[in-house]
Amino acid sequence: MTRITYEYPNGGIYILTLVGKSREEGELKSAWIKRITDKCGPKGTVRLGEINIPTDRYFRNCWRKAFDGNIDVDMPLARLQRMEEIRRERDNKLLSLDTEWRIALADDDKTELDKVAVRRQTLRDIPQTTNLEVIQAADDLIALNPAWPE
Repeated sequence: MTRITYEYPNGGIYILTLVGKSREEGELKSAWIKRITDKCGPKGTVRLGEINIPTDRYFRNCWRKAFDGNIDVDMPLARLQRMEEIRRERDNKLLSLDTEWRIALADDDKTELDKVAVRRQTLRDIPQTTNLEVIQAADDLIALNPAWPE
């Protein structure tokens, strides 16, 4: 399998994977690569040389060409992506608390209403109380699990 990498003007990485089935019989590898990349390569990009492609694709949309020429995770972008994931998870947890809140409201259970209100506020505060700036490694960012309320 042959992989051709490109860099978009914004720094994003595009990987074109060539499979042997597209190679015509007797076609030289260099001619095959040129034919396919001319046809399928993204326009407005710069073709990169042979570089190492990370095996972990979690932050695939955050890949950028590093100073050493290889692909690395752009940590500020990865932090933004991870925070969006945390917000989506938080929103799902808030939705599930709505049912508990409605039940407590229907039962006129002030104690339970107060407990749910505290948990809801804690969930709403998660993006402000979770500091991703201190995390320097992509693996640590993936492993981060905010302190979700019980």
